[in-house]
Amino acid sequence: YNEMIDLGINPSIKTLNIMSKTMATASSDSVVSEGKSESLRLLGWKYIHEIENNPQLRHQKHESNNYYHTLTSMLALSAYDGDVGLARALYHKYITSKFKENVVKWKVNFADSNRIDYKKVWRNTLDPQLFNYLLLAYSNYSNEKLPILLGYEQGAILRRNILNSADYVGRTESDDVINAKLPMLPVIDMNQPWQIFSESRALWQFNLEFGGTIDLRDHSKSTELEELSKIANESQDFDVFKFRIMHQIAVWKNELANHEVLNLKSLTTFLSIPIRLNDRTEFLLRLKEFAFENHVL
Repeated sequence: YNEMIDLGINPSIKTLNIMSKTMATASSDSVVSEGKSESLRLLGWKYIHEIENNPQLRHQKHESNNYYHTLTSMLALSAYDGDVGLARALYHKYITSKFKENVVKWKVNFADSNRIDYKKVWRNTLDPQLFNYLLLAYSNYSNEKLPILLGYEQGAILRRNILNSADYVGRTESDDVINAKLPMLPVIDMNQPWQIFSESRALWQFNLEFGGTIDLRDHSKSTELEELSKIANESQDFDVFKFRIMHQIAVWKNELANHEVLNLKSLTTFLSIPIRLNDRTEFLLRLKEFAFENHVL
């Protein structure tokens, strides 16, 4: 990056986003950051401000790919900093905007149908990478330290503008949107562990179920037992039984849960939230409900 500057090459918005995200990731490792985690995150925000301060790059930021990568970099920086207020505002703004776009696309593609399949719309909207960053922000939260952006004027203004632009209540939304909005608390910022536990659990459930159409905790197991008994009785040998069982498990996984979210990485982040906030009961509840030893029969 410094060589580019020395040679008079103007960094592109992509380069600045890569630098910003790299600083965020490096700041999470005490060895790599050499004990200067906050300095690296501050440098990461410097690259974001370069985008904001450059009229040409600021205009390019609103292009679809650039907007997504800039938002991802900002979300990464806020996540490793434990800035829950900023992380949830960024996540809410992007996911809500994406959901609106997908509702419009649905209406265009299925103009003859009055019913919107919200589960499918949400499935095309929810982003596991952004969600993992949000979970990471919850996990890194501490009421003993201020967000790094509040340490200087430009950062404080940027943070305040983003927080104030997030509409968690949905007062201005149409019926199509307000009937399926993200389950987030109607507060601008958070300072209580119970708020973090409640919202992170609600969003986890929401992401798993593509909008909450199926509640895994209340889901009836009787039909599953009937199906398993039927397969066992109708299979001529073990190989046929094994094949049909694995097929049935694949069907259930596709129908009941979003396994882009329920994976080792996001589950670890989700479980780390009560560990970092010292709540043994909440951790054990999450572990019992969502973890499993082995998915292979």
